[in-house]
Amino acid sequence: MRAYTVDARAHPRFKLEVDIRINSRTCGVLKGHTIDISQSGIAAMLTLEAPLGEILELNFTLPSGPVMILAAARQRSAFRYGFEFVDTDSMYEILRRTCRDLAVDQSLFLPIHPVTRTLATRKSYQSAAASSASSRFALAYTSGWA
Repeated sequence: MRAYTVDARAHPRFKLEVDIRINSRTCGVLKGHTIDISQSGIAAMLTLEAPLGEILELNFTLPSGPVMILAAARQRSAFRYGFEFVDTDSMYEILRRTCRDLAVDQSLFLPIHPVTRTLATRKSYQSAAASSASSRFALAYTSGWA
């Protein structure tokens, strides 16, 4: 099973695009939208600057419902922030189940790589091509072109 992964990490990331509200002791309330989630963190786009290293309260909605979790702002690239969950004990099962469900949902939309096609798939392509070729020959023969 393949996931929407950005690079090699302990936990794969999965697309999750929802609104997020962040409570910061130093900056007040920040708003944005999430990009992806894993069992250990979440990425979000924010319009205002969040302090790196500060423990923040994140409020967003998972497919199972709204959640509040504590996280540290670990990295920033322009307006994109990476948050590492720090209060995962109470949320572990919800995060694990959410990532598992997103993995299944998102794997349904991944394209089939040509190398991974099965022999049966190749045979169905060959059969369709042969059928098409014989149809063209029959048309040419009855039209007097052959």
